[in-house]
This record gives sequence, structure tokens and C-alpha cells, in this order.
Amino acid sequence: RINCTARLAPGVPAYTHWVFPAQATQCSDTSSKRLSLANGTLVIENATALDSGLYKCRAGGLTARVQVSVTANTSWMLTTDRCGGFRQSTYDRSVYYAVSLFSTWNKSKYYDCPRGYHWACTEEGRKIFKSNNNWSGPYLYYSQCGWSGNNYNGVRRYRFRFRDSATTNAYKNSAEYDMHQIQFDSSTSYFAGVVCIKD
Repeated sequence: RINCTARLAPGVPAYTHWVFPAQATQCSDTSSKRLSLANGTLVIENATALDSGLYKCRAGGLTARVQVSVTANTSWMLTTDRCGGFRQSTYDRSVYYAVSLFSTWNKSKYYDCPRGYHWACTEEGRKIFKSNNNWSGPYLYYSQCGWSGNNYNGVRRYRFRFRDSATTNAYKNSAEYDMHQIQFDSSTSYFAGVVCIKD
């Protein structure tokens, strides 16, 4: 048995597991990653950019340190609107909204944010977006960046999902003011994309 400890980011608790818990601890993710060594190579099942970090693996009296860098896969993103499909929040400048090419949400898919950002989870969103009574200011994405209301290139989108939305049903509504609190439903339609936060 080889014990592997992964530290994904400063301040994130370390794990020592043969089956490695997916992502960071802020989210209520229930999935897991199988971590193994094959011919001296660290293997992470279904790796995403968030799995990048320093891994320490111990076998007997030997300790190996492996720096893992997983390239973000942003091929799912729409990049043709006036914001390049990646609009910065006007309420919290660390938040960005990444637009999807497709308007149907795949609950089992991991949507990588661009390098230097991570897909936010519901609890992160709750802490940032607290207001339910702000009736002024720019909309999140509605009629922004070349969109006509919630439509862009004839496709209607308005739900920006969080990393654990498959469990929490949380989303940010593109037609609400940017600072408005998150909303909840389980629909897979009118998927706009995901909420990203700068690392």
C-alpha cells in the first residue's frame, strides 16, 4: 500500500487516502478520484486542472514528491461574444462568468475554468453574493457583451452553475443584477456556463 498526500492549495487540508477525494474541501462533492502509481508514474483518474499541486508519495522508507500540472480544458467555452465568453463581475472583481457553447447542462461533466481560476462552489457563492434587495447596477450577463437579453447567436442561456450544483441546485441568474444572491433549481436547460473565481 502506498500512502499519498496531496496539498491542492495553501490552506487546504492534506489528505492521506488511497482513494483521493475530488477537488477541495469547500464543496460538498461526493465523488472521488482514484490515486495510484504505475511504473513510477502518478495516475489521477479523470484529472482536472483543480488536481494540480504537490503530491507526496511514501512507499516503505522512501518519499517521492511529484509536482502535478493539469492543463485546463476550456474547449466547452463559447469565446465569440464581446467579452470572449469570460465576463468579470462588476460586484466582486475576483469573480468571472464563463459561457458555455451548449445550453444544456451536463451534471456529470467537470467544466474547467481558464488557467488561474477555479470553478466556484455554492458556499463560495453564498459568501460573496448576499443581497436580495439590490435593484440597481449592471446585470450579470443580460444584454452585456453583445447579448440580446439572455440570447446570444439565437441561443437562450441564463443559468451559471457552481461546481457542486448537481447536489445543491445553485446557480447565478444572468438576468439578475450582479450582486444578487444565488438561486436554486435542478433544471438542465438554459445553461449559460459556470462561475469562476480567481486563484
